[in-house]
Amino acid sequence: MDQAGEAAAIVVGTAAAAFHDRLDRLSAEFAAFRRDAIALIDLQAGLSRPIAAAAGAAPAPASASLQAANERHDWHDLWQEIILGNELCGDLSLTPIRRRFLADIVSGNVSARALAGELLLLQATAVDELPEQFRHVGEAYYRWRPRLSNDDDPLEKALANWLTRRAETAGLRNSIQLVSPGDRFDSSRHSATTRGVEVVAVHGWVVLRDNQKVYTKASVTLQ
Repeated sequence: MDQAGEAAAIVVGTAAAAFHDRLDRLSAEFAAFRRDAIALIDLQAGLSRPIAAAAGAAPAPASASLQAANERHDWHDLWQEIILGNELCGDLSLTPIRRRFLADIVSGNVSARALAGELLLLQATAVDELPEQFRHVGEAYYRWRPRLSNDDDPLEKALANWLTRRAETAGLRNSIQLVSPGDRFDSSRHSATTRGVEVVAVHGWVVLRDNQKVYTKASVTLQ
């Protein structure tokens, strides 16, 4: 292997190691968050039963299967709100893709769980670290939902807009600029490991500063 090949192998190996280290940390933090959330759910359920009984409002469910279905529905709604927040969960146009996202998390899809972990970390990220976390959320999103065409992706747009509003609420002027396959390569906004002039796959979005200058570039594949 020539020197260029060895250097490329080292870069790829380092990036892969960093990704797996971050994924391990996210998995541990997500597991801890899940335990705390389940404990809180159980506590709320325990408190609600005596209140309902005291009010005489504890009618028996029509059937055990109906009760189980309602519990599953409540569980899914609760986890969607925990991970995505009330605003994204309140957008009915996103319902199908939200359900797919949660189903992927439950089924053990690593990329979906990594995105969930990044979104949970976002909720506890210090203000001055938010722009960097925006980058991590974008890269995790495209690992779960690769952007290989110009087909409409409502969750992509909704998530980018939500992060921009999140920055505004925190007193920041950062914003998200989306990249699409077919865009011309711009070295000031795109980062690529392949050579070419046209974007064919998107692996991240551009995080902008308050003056519209680039804070972090979008990772892309070119041809």
